[in-house]
Amino acid sequence: MDRIMVRKDTYFDSVFLMSVSAELSETSGLQVGQVVLATPANKQLLDGQGFDPAVLDSLGPTDLVVALRADTADVLDLAEQRFGELLDRRTMRSSEQGVAERPSGLEGALCLFPDANLVVISVPGAYAAYEARRALHAGLHVMLFSDNVAIDDEIALKREAVDRGLLMMGPDCGTAIINGAMLGFANAVKLGNIGLVGASGTGT
Repeated sequence: MDRIMVRKDTYFDSVFLMSVSAELSETSGLQVGQVVLATPANKQLLDGQGFDPAVLDSLGPTDLVVALRADTADVLDLAEQRFGELLDRRTMRSSEQGVAERPSGLEGALCLFPDANLVVISVPGAYAAYEARRALHAGLHVMLFSDNVAIDDEIALKREAVDRGLLMMGPDCGTAIINGAMLGFANAVKLGNIGLVGASGTGT
């Protein structure tokens, strides 16, 4: 028994969505609990898991999809309730942090952290190149967490970063450890004199 819930134009970064999926999957009796954005890759993933593609076809990369599978409606109801609680917890934490700690946009972040020299960008792919270019123009190194960035945009951003003497990591950069500072997903490792760069940071 499947249930697909859709929230249009509800964007969350993949770190949060993976965390929600992991917690949701702990629901007793739930066979599948996927919380993803409706990117082409994620829609293909859900289609491969047997979820109805007709529900997913019209959705875009800023639409949130919650795909649930269980043997009974009661379990699905429980999982749906749990998902709501997880989102409420996120909203509550955000409000408790206060507006001053959650600036809007690059300019607001730089006002709050004027000495920052690196920006982590996690926005829908359609807007990611624009934001990364703005950061490079501001003299900031970039860790581009977003995926679904056009190849031409990626090439142009990396060439511009080289010209400016800046790091341009990503798109789809999920992890980095720079001089001991852990960004995104990262394991605790000992400092040493060897640096590694790979197509998959966690795999590396």
